[in-house]
Amino acid sequence: MSVARKDGYNPIRHDCNQYGCYLTECHPRMEWFANCFKGKISFSDIDFVVEVRGRGLIVEWKGHSGTLRKGQEIMWSKFTRGGMLTTIEVHGDPKTMEVSSFRACKNGKWGEWEEIGTIDFWERVKAWGDWAETHPVFSITVNGKPA
Repeated sequence: MSVARKDGYNPIRHDCNQYGCYLTECHPRMEWFANCFKGKISFSDIDFVVEVRGRGLIVEWKGHSGTLRKGQEIMWSKFTRGGMLTTIEVHGDPKTMEVSSFRACKNGKWGEWEEIGTIDFWERVKAWGDWAETHPVFSITVNGKPA
């Protein structure tokens, strides 16, 4: 059994050697809902998501040459309007966590691709977290103290 850590370390708790491939054994079958929506609209999975003080950061991890589908680009453009959500598309190797480039969608607009290394990408994500901490969407107080 894993022990919760105070630094947010949260790996997937699945042993593929013992229980089989995570995607085939544990991931819900989104295609089952294919006829729930009109046209080509369908569910999309999210690789990483975090909420900090009412702001959300989505990371869509693609292989070194992968790309979001057009429908995903449109969806994230719409969801990021208003500034509560930022989406980052990353090119990299998920096994080694080597990052080669990324682009961000903020306020409904996709930025240009930037070449970046793993450590620099980590620093960008950390900077977003620091920014979100100091720019909450709203604040709540309970008995005069921030909640």
